[in-house]
Amino acid sequence: RFPGLRVLVIGDAILDSYSDGVADRLCREAPVPVVTVDSRVDAPGGAANTAANLRCLGAEVDFLSVVGSDYEAALLRQALAAEGVVTEHVLSHPVRRTLAKHRVLSQGHLLVRFDQGSTGPVDRRTEGTIIERLTAMFHASDAVIVSDYGYGTLSPRVIGVLVHLQRQSPRVLVADAKHLPAYR
Repeated sequence: RFPGLRVLVIGDAILDSYSDGVADRLCREAPVPVVTVDSRVDAPGGAANTAANLRCLGAEVDFLSVVGSDYEAALLRQALAAEGVVTEHVLSHPVRRTLAKHRVLSQGHLLVRFDQGSTGPVDRRTEGTIIERLTAMFHASDAVIVSDYGYGTLSPRVIGVLVHLQRQSPRVLVADAKHLPAYR
């Protein structure tokens, strides 16, 4: 029943990258494998993955998140566009670094993961923009999905506005959060 539904996804967008290749020797500098990379895949992760999955199910998706103004943000926007997710409400912040998890694999076996990105709370101005957009999009949505990895997009103030909006005009509301009690 997803086709025809408008779903608002709000949360922490992550770029998931996978570099895969063959490790057939050890490095001279340290006893670690050397991976000759054959392929790289960049995919929406975190809340961006939720938005992409909903779009694949046929829903119209409004995606509200914050990324940096960096290379990883561009890759994430490309990955979202490839899934048909509009990034109009993915806010760019000049000081933040986009959340990214880069996995290095050898013949499908995970060897190491590198995490990067800003994990602190967004600044007050960005928080205000999130609240403005959340308020504007909430009433047009049939459902709201919160994907909170605890990386700063959803502040207590944003959650408070979400509570207020939900009390005013209830929607189907799903919360997937690292700190779920915040959404009681």
